Amino acid sequence: MPKLHQEILVLRLVVGLTSAETVAALGISPGNVRVTQCWALAKLREPVQAPELADALLA
Repeated sequence: MPKLHQEILVLRLVVGLTSAETVAALGISPGNVRVTQCWALAKLREPVQAPELADALLA
């Protein structure tokens, strides 16, 4: 995962910063924070949504 994605997830989910606080901390636009956070969360969901993994977990 790209470093910016990691930084945004850590600041938003672990540290608990608001979107505005994350914008100020990273010096990027609010839209960039929202979109990058969305992409990063989608990337984290991929393994969980993989059919072969779901089958293994339910077996």
